[in-house]
Amino acid sequence: MANAGDPWGMLTHQQIYECLPSGTLLTGLATWVQLRSAIKQLPAELQNHICAVAAAKQDVRKHSRRERDGRYQAQRRLERRQQRNASDTSAFAQPPEPFRISQSSAEYLSILTEEQSRSRVAMFIDHTGNEALSSCVCVVCAREMLRGEG
Repeated sequence: MANAGDPWGMLTHQQIYECLPSGTLLTGLATWVQLRSAIKQLPAELQNHICAVAAAKQDVRKHSRRERDGRYQAQRRLERRQQRNASDTSAFAQPPEPFRISQSSAEYLSILTEEQSRSRVAMFIDHTGNEALSSCVCVVCAREMLRGEG
């Protein structure tokens, strides 16, 4: 792999050969060390052209990564919103379970089902996720704010 300090380091051997006029570089350069020394002997305008091609490739990669991340985040938000809406409607449809202080030892030590475990993890994430925390100030932050004012 090319050295991280080389501006053409994001390009493959083939891409370097393709961005230059044919016959500019020898075709037998197999290692990055050989290719690096050959590129450094090229005129400055050809080196700048290679750097421009590498920068364009990097921009395309960043743009596609941002688009992919944006689509993923939008899908996750939609799924969470649908889950929240489904849980809200099911909460109104079913009467709430009465609050009990005491439990028998059999109930206390029983193992949760997979569905119960998933729903509790989902509720935890909903209550501690970025969306929930953006609407309130945590205790530590509130204390720090008060300390700063006092």
